[in-house]
Amino acid sequence: LGSFSLVDDGTSANTHLSGNLTTFGTYDVSEVIPTGWSLDNIICVDPDSQTTVDVTNGVAAINLDEGEDITCTFYNSLIPGTIIVHKDVQGPNGENVTDTSASFTVRLDSSDPQTFTDGGTVTYNNVTPGAHTVTEDTPPAGYDLYSMTPDSDSGTTGAQINVPAGSTVDVYVVNRQQSSSLTLIKTV
Repeated sequence: LGSFSLVDDGTSANTHLSGNLTTFGTYDVSEVIPTGWSLDNIICVDPDSQTTVDVTNGVAAINLDEGEDITCTFYNSLIPGTIIVHKDVQGPNGENVTDTSASFTVRLDSSDPQTFTDGGTVTYNNVTPGAHTVTEDTPPAGYDLYSMTPDSDSGTTGAQINVPAGSTVDVYVVNRQQSSSLTLIKTV
């Protein structure tokens, strides 16, 4: 059969047909799987069921007999990613403090609310590769949202991030305590 390349863009133009074969026997067909993708299944339609597949090793052993038409389909999917959101609460001027007295809620793509405190993390697993938004609900009284990084679009609410297939993206959410004041008046 020789080497050939297929790009699945949903059109039948990417089907590889090896016709007029006169050498019968077993042909091993495999694929090079790009980074970020997984091989989920191989299904071969063989009239005499002599073709075998090994999904673990990504090989279809096509047993071609005279007059047979065999179709093998390789099924792939993007490997999901992970987003880990880290919480840091700082003092009013950015000083390092430990403040676990308040809980904060973050969301992935406006859903799946998760609550955590200073120094905590929230992990979103099995995230579909592509563009996503991490937001924080209105902070509790006495705190302001200071920053969310990375953020590919600072003009939009939340952290706009891209999750590559099979990758982990860390998002850092920083809140600052609000300043307080105290006025003392003495009257004599």
